[in-house]
Amino acid sequence: MFKKKTFTLNSLKGRILLNSIVIIIFALGLTNGINYYNSNKLIEEIITKNTIPAHIEKSTLYLKVVFMNINNFVESSLANNILITHWIENDNKDINIIKNHLNRSKRFDENILDIGIITTQGKVHTYMHPNDSMNNLSYKFPWFNQFLKSPHDNYLYKDSDGDQGAVIGVKKIYSENNQLLGVAFSTCDLDQMINYITSKKLGQKGKSYLINNSGNIIISNNNNDYNRSIFDYSGLNKDLLKLSDIPESGSKINYNDGDDERQLNITPIHLSDWMFVMDFSKTEQLKPLKDSLKSTILVSFICFIISLVIVNIGVKKLDNYIQRLVKKAKSISQGDFKNDISLQSFILEFQAIEKSFSRMEDALIKATKFAQNIGKNELETEFKASGEKDLLSKSLLEMRDSLIDFQNKENKRIWITEGISLFNEITRNEREDLTSLGDAIVKSLVKYTNANQAGLFITNINIKGEKELILASTYAYNRKKHLQKSVKPGESLVGQCYLEKEPIYLNEIPEDYINITSGLGTSNPKSIYLTPMIYDNQVVGIIEIASFATFEKYHKELIDNVAQIVASSISTIQINKNTQKLLEETNLQTQELREQEEEMRQNLEELMASREEINRQEKEYLLKINRLEEKIKELEAEAK
Repeated sequence: MFKKKTFTLNSLKGRILLNSIVIIIFALGLTNGINYYNSNKLIEEIITKNTIPAHIEKSTLYLKVVFMNINNFVESSLANNILITHWIENDNKDINIIKNHLNRSKRFDENILDIGIITTQGKVHTYMHPNDSMNNLSYKFPWFNQFLKSPHDNYLYKDSDGDQGAVIGVKKIYSENNQLLGVAFSTCDLDQMINYITSKKLGQKGKSYLINNSGNIIISNNNNDYNRSIFDYSGLNKDLLKLSDIPESGSKINYNDGDDERQLNITPIHLSDWMFVMDFSKTEQLKPLKDSLKSTILVSFICFIISLVIVNIGVKKLDNYIQRLVKKAKSISQGDFKNDISLQSFILEFQAIEKSFSRMEDALIKATKFAQNIGKNELETEFKASGEKDLLSKSLLEMRDSLIDFQNKENKRIWITEGISLFNEITRNEREDLTSLGDAIVKSLVKYTNANQAGLFITNINIKGEKELILASTYAYNRKKHLQKSVKPGESLVGQCYLEKEPIYLNEIPEDYINITSGLGTSNPKSIYLTPMIYDNQVVGIIEIASFATFEKYHKELIDNVAQIVASSISTIQINKNTQKLLEETNLQTQELREQEEEMRQNLEELMASREEINRQEKEYLLKINRLEEKIKELEAEAK
């Protein structure tokens, strides 16, 4: 269906796949990195802040309970100091008092194996051996003499067997005058204590034990560690790790045993010089995390491949849809609105695109039909823009409006041209008589402009030699009105128009205005237009036209052109009339001259004949005179 495209990174498919791969890799890497970091921190936090402290707290709490019970026992013994002193001084008398005291103290903790009192003389009374109360059994307690000599008021001892037995907590008993009366002791099961300080959560390489203030191991879950120095065991520097400087809250020390990263937790035990030590391998603890990380990476890689396949399938569908979208857009851009390309999609954004394409296609089809109607000059076709931003529809509407405006202007221009042609034809046909010309002009002008009344005034010089405007022709409601009316320059609108040589337009006319200032009758038009007829810079007349409608600009333009045409025709007619008159006068004068010439010729002939007669008579008279003179001379001569 579509042309197969070469896969390139510049294509949409290539870009989406590349971006998807980068995003997936980045997301997986970031997620695994964060998980590893957080898991590492979490495990370390669990180990260092939860597991270890919990185990330390549990173990030290047990030890503190042991020593607290010893302290409580001693404190209660001190409270019963009088009884104890009485018991010591009275040599086993009132033994029941001591028994009751031990029985009450033993109830504080079921984990205590035995409690008892040893006097400075070696008398012993214990909870477990009440019958040996008066015997000197101090030899059974090898720590007794050592503790009496020590500066400590309380201490912890391991029994003399070294590999089994009990842990003994001791505290000295003083009288009110600070005299040493004896020692109170409490015995705990060593195996039970080892169970308390041992935890499987420390791993195979993890250990926990109790050390004294010299750093020697006293109690451990491994009998081979007994009396071994912690500095030899862990490889720590004795100068760097000073046990006396460790605070009561404990201390954490990280060190490396070859490739093994380890941590040492040391917590002092209250009421003794012992310290609880927990030594574990952080490397061993983090190994499950690293194994889990490897599994996570493998799972992430599998997820990456699956995601890539899913993305590729989605991208192919998206690319196919976009190709159809591009083809649809090309078809629409090429004007092919009858394409059968389907854009159906279940994606909301694509559905919005489909609706937009459908609306655009419908809008283009409507716009095309509208443009075709415009091409057919069907400019009144109804068409609306789909919105404020529909530039195409707005442009088409503007084009339609421009064409309508142009057509209106063209119609007006044609109307004016045809009108000018009409009135030119009238002036050619009516060029002999001003009255006929005026009647034809006002009649045609009223009909052509759909006006109601019209009048034509012609400039004339009356017998007094004054200029006046004579109403030569009028037309109103299809019948001619023969009115005799003259207007002098400056009178009414006609006279004003004559003087100003400019058109006058009125569209607000009083009821009786036309009767007062106009020569058009008694109608009451809505608008009146007057224009001068000028020829050779001389006003030869005025056209006055009235209508119940408003005169538009093109109406005025036509009337002005008609005025110029009529002015030329009037001037021509007047010139022709004057020429004809002059010609007639010339012909008359010529005829008279001819008659006078004939009369003169006849008179001349008569004169010539008279002259000849006179000449003949003159000759005869001269001859007679001559004869008379000769006769006179003869007579004179004879007279002599």
